[in-house]
Amino acid sequence: MADISTPEDSPINSTSEDPFEVASTEADAAPADAASAEVGGTESVNSAEAPEAAAAPKVNLAEAIDAVPFPEFSRAASATGESETTPAESGEPLKPHPRLSWVRHGHPISSWQLKKAAGRYHVAILNPWELRAAHNLKKHNPHMKVLAYKNLSSVPTAAAEEKGPIYTSGIHPVMAQNLGTSARLTRRVSHKGRDHQRVWDLTYQQAWLGGVAAEMVDSPFDGVVVDSDLDERFFRHELDREQMYEGIEKLFNRAGDRLTSMGKIVVPNFPARDGNWRGQGRFGGVFESNWLGWGGAGDGWLSADECVEQARRLNEAEGQIILRAPGANRNYIRHLGLALAAAWVFFPQREVSVAATGADDFNGVPLVPEVDLGDPTSDVIRDGDLFRREFTGGVARINLSETTSIDGLRPHSGSVEAS
Repeated sequence: MADISTPEDSPINSTSEDPFEVASTEADAAPADAASAEVGGTESVNSAEAPEAAAAPKVNLAEAIDAVPFPEFSRAASATGESETTPAESGEPLKPHPRLSWVRHGHPISSWQLKKAAGRYHVAILNPWELRAAHNLKKHNPHMKVLAYKNLSSVPTAAAEEKGPIYTSGIHPVMAQNLGTSARLTRRVSHKGRDHQRVWDLTYQQAWLGGVAAEMVDSPFDGVVVDSDLDERFFRHELDREQMYEGIEKLFNRAGDRLTSMGKIVVPNFPARDGNWRGQGRFGGVFESNWLGWGGAGDGWLSADECVEQARRLNEAEGQIILRAPGANRNYIRHLGLALAAAWVFFPQREVSVAATGADDFNGVPLVPEVDLGDPTSDVIRDGDLFRREFTGGVARINLSETTSIDGLRPHSGSVEAS
């Protein structure tokens, strides 16, 4: 049986600097020149991902892009001598069931990371300047949805280290200054690298729509994931929350209408004002970035009852469902296994893709084996904080408690076992 659960002594739980690789091989090591460029205006040097490149000198952006070709990937030939292709690569329709997503809007993506990721994810959420990465990912999986991360309600400040010309905001920070749309907060607890805008201001909304629509013309991205600064666990400021909600809802609706008319999708990273997801996926799907808990592993797991309610609300959403579960900054593969197993338990026949990352750590290439369990043969079977669902091709189990189960499933972990 294929089992993605990870015992305590598994090498996948090592303290390796790379959150996925246990030991680099010569063929898999990050080339020193592959991470030394500035791509899209941010530093490509990622000391956690490619420490040998940390000392590389800065180079001219245009020269760096020309000098570092993105790889063309090939698949090993089969025993018949013909190239093997997956349904995703051949363009065949995919059966809806849980798969993996790549939440990767952190440091610039290096060539070796892109090579590792190609063909292995169903959805990717990237920084909007990662145009070449988006093109290559789409080339190797025509069904893959590659989405650009965009913030509806704020622009980056100098502290955010976004240098342009493309930003995670919908408008250029200089334009925001010229328009005078800053909310001019006097008190803000977190995310100090963002300048919150008067999202309810029609001038700001028109500028945001125009800027993002222009970026999406002939773009390899399938659309955008839109974020906001509404979550009170992370953002505490003096703005009127009802006014913010109203402004964000109006901008989200206008963005959905505008971009879907261009053949793009708009996926919100927030539920409706009443906490439900019904209706939020009408422009292509929804993204829950606090699946089973919030922040990173240990910041705050939801109770089993809260997880059940969360799954119920998400199942009411239209379109695809993208989920990010809490993980550790290192060794978060166990939590990715939990996210995938929980998706099989709660969303066995939905187009759903899962990820697990540390809090604000969107730089790794976390992977676990994808398994097709077939069709469900049971409803969700619950025993306290333990859940399982049986399938024609195996079983999915999750432990949402703080203690190890009798059969050895660790706290906040999951297992997908194919028979």
